[in-house]
Amino acid sequence: MSTAVTATDRAAAVVQTLHQALGGMAAAIPEPALAGPLGYFADAAGWALHSLRSDERAQANEKVLDELAGEARALLEEAGWPPPADDPSEIGATLQALVGATEAEVAGARSVLDRFLATLAYVETGRPAGPEDLPAGSVAPAPLSADQVLAYLRDRFGGHDVTVDSVTTIGGGFSKRTILVAATVGGKQEAIVLRQVPPGQPDDTLAPEYAVLCHVWSPDLPIAEPLWLEPTDVLGGPFFANRKAAGAPYGTVEGAHTAVPESFCEDLSRFLARLHSTDATGLPAAPVPPMRTADEIRAAIDDMAGKAVLATGAIAPRLAAVLAWLRANIPDRTTASIIHGDVGLHNALAENGRLTAVLDWERAHVGDPVEDLAYLRPSIEPVQPWEDFLDRYVAHGGTRPDPAAEHFYTVWQDTWRHIECLRLGEDFLASGTVPSLIAGFVLGPRFLASALESAFGRQP
Repeated sequence: MSTAVTATDRAAAVVQTLHQALGGMAAAIPEPALAGPLGYFADAAGWALHSLRSDERAQANEKVLDELAGEARALLEEAGWPPPADDPSEIGATLQALVGATEAEVAGARSVLDRFLATLAYVETGRPAGPEDLPAGSVAPAPLSADQVLAYLRDRFGGHDVTVDSVTTIGGGFSKRTILVAATVGGKQEAIVLRQVPPGQPDDTLAPEYAVLCHVWSPDLPIAEPLWLEPTDVLGGPFFANRKAAGAPYGTVEGAHTAVPESFCEDLSRFLARLHSTDATGLPAAPVPPMRTADEIRAAIDDMAGKAVLATGAIAPRLAAVLAWLRANIPDRTTASIIHGDVGLHNALAENGRLTAVLDWERAHVGDPVEDLAYLRPSIEPVQPWEDFLDRYVAHGGTRPDPAAEHFYTVWQDTWRHIECLRLGEDFLASGTVPSLIAGFVLGPRFLASALESAFGRQP
C-alpha cells in the first residue's frame, strides 16, 4: 500500500528540483557576475527545502536531543558545575552551561557539546514561515526627480547658478539609500552622493556616522569628503552628502570576485594603520556604542542577544552557544581607537589598483583595532598571506593583534553579522525583497556556521 503524497511532499519535490538545477547552472557558468546570483538562489531554494521538512526532523531527533540533554546534565552534575535551568527542554541553557564547562576544561564537556551542536545543525532551519506567509512583492519608494533635487540645491546654495544633469539611485545597501547627483554649481561640475535614510527606517545612526566622517577625513586619506548633513525630510528622508569617490569594489561581503593587486592591499593596510592611530578625543558621537572595556563589550553582547530575540522571538540554541562563548572569552584590555566596524572589499573602492575610498561608516565606534583586522582577514587571506598584510599594517604604525583578541573578534564579527541577517530575514517576510531574502536565509546561516567553527572547531 502506497503512502499518500502530501502538499508538503509536492512542494519539497519542486523546491529540490529548483535547488539542484540552479546549483548545477551556477557551477557550469564561469562568469562570477552570473554564477554568483544563481548560487544565491540555489542556496535560498535549499533553505526552503530544509525548512519544509523541519517538523519531521525535529520529531525524528527529539529523543536524541533529550538523551544529549540528559547526558550533559549528568556530566555537569558529576563535575560540580552549576546546573542549567530546571526545565530539561531548555536546550539553550544547557548549551550555555556546556560552553562554560568546556572553557574550564571539564572532562567530556567538549565531546557532548560537539555532538549537541552537530545534531542541532541538522535540525535547525531558521524562520518557520511557509510560502503563504510571503508577500507577492513590494513597492519601491518613489525615486527622486531632477527637479526636486534642483530646487533643494538652489535653496541650499542660496540662489547660485545650479543645474542638475541626472539623479540615480545606486543599488546595494540595506539600511540607507545611495543617490548619485550629477550637477553644476556656480559653473563647477559636481558629483555628489546622498546617503539617505529611507522612509520608515530609523535615522539614529545618520548624524553620528556623519560626525565620524568629519572627524577622520583629511585630503590625503581615502575617504569620500563629507559635505553637509540634512536632518529634514525635504527630499523624502534625512541624509548627508559627500563627494563621489572614483573606483569600484573588488568584491562583496563574502570576499573578492576578481584579482586584487598588492598595491591595493598596501593602501588598505596603510589606511587602517592611520585610522587606528587617529585621536578619538573630541569625537562627539559614533553610530555604535564604544567597546573599549570588558564591561562595554559585555553590554554589546547583551545588545546582540536582544536584537536576536526581537528578530525571531527567541535565541536559537546554537546561537546561544556562540553568545556564551563570547561572554566567556571577553578580552581583558582597554583601548580607545576609532574602528570602522565594517571594513571589507565590499566597502572599499579602487581604481587602477589603488584604494580610492572606504565607504559605509554606520558601524564606526571606539574600540580595539583587532576588531577591524579580524573582520577583514577572510577577505584578504585568499588574495594575500595574512602575515604579509599584518607586516605592512605594522610598518605603517599599526599594532600586531594579540592572538586571543583576534580569535574573540573573529567569532564576534560572524555573530553580529548573523544577527543582522536575522533582522533582514524578518524584513524579507514583510518586503519580499531579494537582497533581504539572500541575507536572511543564505548569508545568515553561513555566518552562524563560521562563528561556530571559529569558536568550537569544524563541526561533524
